[in-house]
Amino acid sequence: MKNAHAIVGSFWLAGALAFNGIPGTGTLRSAFLALGLIHLVAVVRRQPARPSWPDHRSELKLLFVFVLWLLLQSVIFAVAPYESLKEIVFHWGKILVVIFMMVAFVAYSEDAKNTRNWLMLGTFLSGFFHVVATLGLQTWKVMTTGQFSVGESLFGNYGYISPYTTMSLSILIAEIIARLSFKKNLLPFSFSLIWLFFFLTLCAEGLLAAKAGYLMSVVQLAVAFSILVLVYKDGHKFVIGLTFIVFLVSLAVPLMFANRWANIGESIAASIKAKDDVVDTVFRPDSPLPDIDPSIYLRYSWARIGLDAIADRPMGYGYGSIGYGKFIEGKTGLSGAVSSHSGWIDFTIDNGIPGFLLLILLTGALLKKGWTNFFFHGNPASLALVLTIVNYMGRCAIDGHLVGSRLTGFALATAALWAASSVIDNEDKPG
Repeated sequence: MKNAHAIVGSFWLAGALAFNGIPGTGTLRSAFLALGLIHLVAVVRRQPARPSWPDHRSELKLLFVFVLWLLLQSVIFAVAPYESLKEIVFHWGKILVVIFMMVAFVAYSEDAKNTRNWLMLGTFLSGFFHVVATLGLQTWKVMTTGQFSVGESLFGNYGYISPYTTMSLSILIAEIIARLSFKKNLLPFSFSLIWLFFFLTLCAEGLLAAKAGYLMSVVQLAVAFSILVLVYKDGHKFVIGLTFIVFLVSLAVPLMFANRWANIGESIAASIKAKDDVVDTVFRPDSPLPDIDPSIYLRYSWARIGLDAIADRPMGYGYGSIGYGKFIEGKTGLSGAVSSHSGWIDFTIDNGIPGFLLLILLTGALLKKGWTNFFFHGNPASLALVLTIVNYMGRCAIDGHLVGSRLTGFALATAALWAASSVIDNEDKPG
């Protein structure tokens, strides 16, 4: 029965999470979550004893305060209180149910370690699903056209898919470090296959050509290198040599498929010299852009406008990604603006500076939990939790993903790894 639970759990979790990266699949995602609820009911009915709830008190307290602020901010400060409250109830209601499900699976499990394993496996498969889909499409493109179609994935825009392929990389890195440092593993694959999956994931990230994906891959490897040097006990020469090779490959693989870093110096210089009133530069149709790759220049300008919006209304506009557009419309009369392309800035515009600070505190508590459980117990899920949070929150600093199904997907992955992180090998019950 353990294997049956593991297979069913991995299947529905992978589906519920993977399809958050594919627009227009809300019904399918809900169907997978419904299967998960049925699975949870079956687990609870088979466990007559009192549940053993993991100790997540500090994180849960911060989560409670965070959601309470969202509700109060909507009532007191939002420009459209009813719409803001409605978005919170539907969106965060779903997220809170997901969090409860993940923790309850551990609490009611007959074998918490088995549950931890399938939570980790299901999360990994959701990201690796997009790795396989991307590589499959690109292989077909090469066979039919003779060249790669950089930036394309089988199921959607690279901006939606890249967070999941990079999440796959997070889990693989965590598994590699845990195997090298603590001789522990959670994924049911040989070490050779883990390394193969690692390099395939880097190839997929390169073919997707998402700048945020490139950057966060390198950041994760830098964090992994630091952790490996700290915890590896069998000699640092091997660690340094291995990590040096990994860094070379991680930097080289994306550039084999696309050079999206061309003229980056000129773009940064033009951004710094941008005139003060960047709203006119970016949003007036007759205002020419500098004669450079506009990506970095535009992101810099959008971010500056976002900071102005925060200064204009520091307690926020209300939940639901409305603040940025309302600020632009109020200043210029132009409608249609959606995002500053920084999830951190967008979130602060909508939910106020207190909301953003509470989000950072909650994130910090999760990072502390993950790091403590990995450093003292060698739990791969704990390090996967740390790297997944670093990946997603780092990405949100330079791209807009703290909203909608993207945030739901991140919350689901975080909740699954958070619950799996609580199961410690050298204790009789979750810690």
